[in-house]
Amino acid sequence: MKKKLVGVIILGILIIIGSAFNILGVLWILTKNLPATAIALWGVIGKLNYLLAFPMGLFFIIFALGVLKLRDRSRKLLVYLCILDIAGMIIYRLAVYITLFIRKTEMSSWIQWIQWVNRETILSVLFDLLPVLIFIIYFTRPKVKEQFKP
Repeated sequence: MKKKLVGVIILGILIIIGSAFNILGVLWILTKNLPATAIALWGVIGKLNYLLAFPMGLFFIIFALGVLKLRDRSRKLLVYLCILDIAGMIIYRLAVYITLFIRKTEMSSWIQWIQWVNRETILSVLFDLLPVLIFIIYFTRPKVKEQFKP
């Protein structure tokens, strides 16, 4: 029996915990009904984001469990899911920014809109994009790939 790399164990557990919190957050938001302004502001893209977040969280948990069992297929699917997640983040953020740009009348000035976009982008990179990039980079390293070979 191979000894698991500590990073595989830590990241696998972090993915499970993070995805569980994501699922709980989505369920909480859906039960509380989004404020009418948020739905009006984000429209279909906002609703779709919350509807897709639930199955994505489940898939992350399933694949992370497979990664903890050192299944190569789970590792590959987890990397593909991370790439899909990044694409979804980009599409969602662009849709929100375009919607806010079109409805800029709700913001008092261009400077306020630019400050909001910058703050939102920084937070998005820190909490959404950075962990997913870490997962992709770590699980595609040769040493880690070798761990998953039979």
